[in-house]
Amino acid sequence: MARIKGPAADQAYEIILNRILSFDLLPGDAVSDHTLAFSLEMSRTPIREAMQRLVHEGLITSAGTRWVVSSLSLQDIAEICQVREALESKAVELIFRQGGLNESQLEHLRELNRQMRKYVEEKDYEHNFACDDRFHAAILIYSQNGRLIELFGRLRLQILRARWLTVYRSTHTYQQSLMDHDAIIRGIESGDMAVARACIERHMRSAEENFSQIFSNASSDMPLKSLNLLGFTPHRK
Repeated sequence: MARIKGPAADQAYEIILNRILSFDLLPGDAVSDHTLAFSLEMSRTPIREAMQRLVHEGLITSAGTRWVVSSLSLQDIAEICQVREALESKAVELIFRQGGLNESQLEHLRELNRQMRKYVEEKDYEHNFACDDRFHAAILIYSQNGRLIELFGRLRLQILRARWLTVYRSTHTYQQSLMDHDAIIRGIESGDMAVARACIERHMRSAEENFSQIFSNASSDMPLKSLNLLGFTPHRK
């Protein structure tokens, strides 16, 4: 993975990343290294280093000297879900080849799901998404395949950006996700690889379907930024 050099570049990276993840910067928005350098009171070099990392992570695209926030269409999200399904299904297969998970590892997954349930009840989306990320990352880590883990790492920020769209769905969506996680844990615990892989694949396809419904059901009561994100173009001051 590309590395950022120096604390100024780290700072610039975090600021730009947060603006993208919060939809302060929308898909298709131009990102000016000159403007950022002025507003952040730093030279353009660390800004460009930060931009290069965001390009590597798929959040910004570069065309010559122009930087643009990457698109986030339904097709983009569908592709992310499909790649995740392939990676996590393979990770489960590798887990079984190694003899499955021990009780400590299974309990770690259960605990993450318990934390998620608490955050869902509290409507604490940020911590809910963080636990969800750790749950799926743990499955990849337990596969002990460094390249699978690396590929998943490249997707993580793109996944997080997409996840925030789900706050416009009912809490039933999150309850279903919790049940899916329980099924995945039980599938791994059962020792039946086919069942465990089927649970992962069903979970990923359910996520893809949820996003499809979000894009098809965009309505006027959604925030301006999300209307823009889903293809609407009301006037922005």
